[in-house]
Amino acid sequence: MQGLAWLARVGASPADTWAAAMNWGPSTLRSHTLRLERDGLLARMARAQGQGGPLLYATALGVQAAGVDAGGYRKPPAPVSFGHLVACAEMAAYLTQRGREMIAPRELMVDSRWVGQLEWTEHGETRRRGHRPDFVATVAGGRSLAIEVELTAKSPERLRSVLGLYVEWLELGRVDSLLYVAGGDRERRQLAREAPKLGLEPGRRFGVQLFSEVRARLSNARENLAA
Repeated sequence: MQGLAWLARVGASPADTWAAAMNWGPSTLRSHTLRLERDGLLARMARAQGQGGPLLYATALGVQAAGVDAGGYRKPPAPVSFGHLVACAEMAAYLTQRGREMIAPRELMVDSRWVGQLEWTEHGETRRRGHRPDFVATVAGGRSLAIEVELTAKSPERLRSVLGLYVEWLELGRVDSLLYVAGGDRERRQLAREAPKLGLEPGRRFGVQLFSEVRARLSNARENLAA
């Protein structure tokens, strides 16, 4: 059930990313997928042509069978969310391969300790929204690391509101450090502009990593497993 538990905790994932996290070769992946799908514990969602193979996810029954405290899908995720789901799955596989403990996205959905309230003004309108990190990982020395997967740039106002929430959490000791995984140079440059305005300077407690670096490591792992 380890593989099913990983899917239940993380959420929808490409098959090869799931396999990389579990260190499974193609035949093992196929065997687990067919068995879990037959038992109603796993389902798949097709992606548009050119976007890759289907995404696999634990059904509500699968989450229950896995015995994890995580939010199951009431219905299949919308295609507009596929990019972020894939990125989070790849980040989860990266953390798993490195032996990092983590509170994963579907676990955070049901853990009220990790929801904060945002408020920002944009185009003359005040907006409010709850916000959770994408991951809370445990790193060297048992320190907690909040991780945000930032594939596309937010409005500066909204980004500053998110960063302000993390500044508060850092000051309260709720997290020890913050990592942004940026989708590209545009997102990295925006973080470099906005973070210092909130007192966040790159260093021990705040960092930015390009998502391409995560993907490159996973690509190497996939090639080794497929060999």
